[in-house]
Amino acid sequence: MINYNPLKGFAFFKPDNGGDNIFIPPHLVTAHELQNDMKIQVMTETYIDNRDQTEKIKVQQVFM
Repeated sequence: MINYNPLKGFAFFKPDNGGDNIFIPPHLVTAHELQNDMKIQVMTETYIDNRDQTEKIKVQQVFM
């Protein structure tokens, strides 16, 4: 996990395969007490961003 933003509560996950960073919603960051540099596994989901109608990926579930 990288780029934890404690003021806004969200973070970004950096995959081992070197792909793009993936958004981790604040409720998952809080529920799992995620911190910078933690090793985690995640399940992702694709969604449509309401702001620009583009397809994006976010973390759906965190496994410790």
